[in-house]
Amino acid sequence: MLFSVTLSNPISYIAAEHGFTDIEAMAPGSEVCFCYDFGYDDVIFRIDRRWSAYRAPFSEDEKRIIEAGGIPEDRDGYDLSIPSGHYNLLQTLPAQDEASLRTAAMSVAGTSRAGTLYVRFLKESPLECVMQIFVPGRLPQASD
Repeated sequence: MLFSVTLSNPISYIAAEHGFTDIEAMAPGSEVCFCYDFGYDDVIFRIDRRWSAYRAPFSEDEKRIIEAGGIPEDRDGYDLSIPSGHYNLLQTLPAQDEASLRTAAMSVAGTSRAGTLYVRFLKESPLECVMQIFVPGRLPQASD
């Protein structure tokens, strides 16, 4: 199911080379993010990776700040981000490779657009990982 979400603050990452095989070995609480350009070449949906990045688990101090309703300080070197703004979001099981990611991303991106998408892998526990695909924009409303 697709959702519309608004990020009030960017989600920041540090540049790091990662691949799909690295996802399951991540530490709980960590994240890997891929940024892709997407679009159609004739009738084929394509995704081209621009960057990959990593986010370490929150420290105990950062967790306390978040639990109190605050925003932790920016981390040094975390220069890449999913910018704040409106997004269509699909949350699902992690893709195993770019071919399966392409199929999932196409359902979020639609059929007539080109742009940028962000794929966020969150390691929730030693055995659980989810994938979120963010595409800038909003889902059409019933009145549209």
